[in-house]
Amino acid sequence: MNLSLEKPPSDRVLRGHKKTNESKDDELKMDGSKGCALEIPWMKNDAWTFLLIDYLENNVNFRRKLFSDATKDAKLDGRRRSTAKNSKAYFHSTLARYIFDEANQTDEDLRANYKVDEAHYARSVGGQLQW
Repeated sequence: MNLSLEKPPSDRVLRGHKKTNESKDDELKMDGSKGCALEIPWMKNDAWTFLLIDYLENNVNFRRKLFSDATKDAKLDGRRRSTAKNSKAYFHSTLARYIFDEANQTDEDLRANYKVDEAHYARSVGGQLQW
């Protein structure tokens, strides 16, 4: 019986990374056409988190729908419960547009990258909300 301490090669793809058969010399292109998906550095950009919070504070009905408004809270406030007609992805996309595309974003490279892969940025916003 051979008990090797080496780990077998893994075919698992890390979350957020595309599996490719390309050589290791291939570089990540800003247009997302090759290699791994572009990392969105939330930890280095506190302003993005503050924009996210700002949007949610200023759009109460949007926030209620995104985080599933409670019937109990609605009754206490004397209002009807807000229900989302759209998926969470729709709400995440709206938030991503607010943070990365609209007048709040002055970094033209980041805006251009957002335009190339809007869904990637929307998923990143969703991840931030779950984190």
